[in-house]
Amino acid sequence: SPGVDPASPAGQGRVDVALDVTDRRQAEKRLMFLAYHDALTGLGNRTLFLDRFAALIGGHGSGGDSPSRWALVAIGLDRFSIINGTLGHAMGDRVLVAVAHRLREPLGGHELLCRTGGDRFMMLLTDCDTDAALHLALNDLLAKFQRPLEVGGHQFDLSISLGVSLFPDHGQDAETLIMHADAALHEA
Repeated sequence: SPGVDPASPAGQGRVDVALDVTDRRQAEKRLMFLAYHDALTGLGNRTLFLDRFAALIGGHGSGGDSPSRWALVAIGLDRFSIINGTLGHAMGDRVLVAVAHRLREPLGGHELLCRTGGDRFMMLLTDCDTDAALHLALNDLLAKFQRPLEVGGHQFDLSISLGVSLFPDHGQDAETLIMHADAALHEA
């Protein structure tokens, strides 16, 4: 608040102004969060996924103990439109939040998880050097949805479909791998 400094010499008043920028900083912080995260689930969005994937790929060639093969998994909720159509979009949103929470449960070896929109999610699995390790991780992911999901007094027996592309077998950049994983998901 403005004020005059009583200690200033006569005839030379000083006005002090203090601004509270807390609300502005919080708004800026929220905007920055929304630029890289899904507002509904809090998961990263496609932009964050692409940025982090590029950083991982960039570090891949530096030696170290990086895995030689990664799996990019496109995840779609089967028949999700029925939930929106029969119970409304508010319930559909609550189900998506619960699905995101379930996908966050430890799987082992996943580096990235994001919601790419609607009922679609993307996960990068980094412990896939062998076919057996990949199959185990994918089966663990499918098993997450073998138990019902309870949301708002409703019980949902959801299933998911998966589309997988492998780095470096199916591409060496995120866009190419996403394209192949999405095509595999549509095929599934």
